[in-house]
Amino acid sequence: MDKKEKSIIYIAHTDVAFIRDFVERMGSLDIAVEAFSQGRELLVEFRKHKPLAAVISTLLSDMDGLQAIDALHDLYGNSVPVVAVLHNDSVDLQAQAVKRSVLCKFIPPVNINEVTDVIARLYVKKAVQV
Repeated sequence: MDKKEKSIIYIAHTDVAFIRDFVERMGSLDIAVEAFSQGRELLVEFRKHKPLAAVISTLLSDMDGLQAIDALHDLYGNSVPVVAVLHNDSVDLQAQAVKRSVLCKFIPPVNINEVTDVIARLYVKKAVQV
């Protein structure tokens, strides 16, 4: 594992209940999570540490989540899987997420179980590869 890589999942979302549920579900699987409501805080952490994966909402309180995805890709290429949580179901937004090579995208209403399942599978897959 690269010395800058952390065995952690980053989540950036403005919905406190969504973050709480995600952190709780990941915690029950012994998967560490660091949560952010602001994109700029997330970008600071991206520069310090490479997460195993990231769950990023396209609607953050201080920036467009697509910009956060771009910043992650600028730093690490596609080596960090990104799950995009879209804030609406517009075709343009879905196309923008696909253009950024996200692992998968969820459109409203988002089922937290599906999001956590994707991350849990990724985490297990990466653990087996190490």
